[in-house]
Amino acid sequence: MKLPRLKVRTLLIVVAALAVLLEVIGLGQRSRRYATEASKAAELERSSLQIAHDAEIYLVESLKEADQIVAKDPARAAWLRLNAERLTRSIPYLRGEAVKAAEAKASFERAMTHPWEGPPKEDDRLYATPPPGPP
Repeated sequence: MKLPRLKVRTLLIVVAALAVLLEVIGLGQRSRRYATEASKAAELERSSLQIAHDAEIYLVESLKEADQIVAKDPARAAWLRLNAERLTRSIPYLRGEAVKAAEAKASFERAMTHPWEGPPKEDDRLYATPPPGPP
């Protein structure tokens, strides 16, 4: 039985089909990686907003307690006011981190649905920056 001849055109079609298949697999993997990064950014945004909210509540409660105990325990009242001052500086930082995380989430969600466009321009936005230190 005679085998059919392998033609160059047939080989080119097979190679092109394999190349397309490999590219589709690569795009799927890249899309899943961007989906993971988008979920990390969403979690960072949620936790930053929650921590900022909790810090605001603690700030108000600390100031109320400091006002109530200033006559009985001035040292503790001073400590509570100092702690409240630190929180006052940290809350805008936390809100800024939430905004950065929201932008990163949007960027990664775009990259997830368009993986052929390459990585997001500023994918280092997920990395947290240290909060402002004492003056």
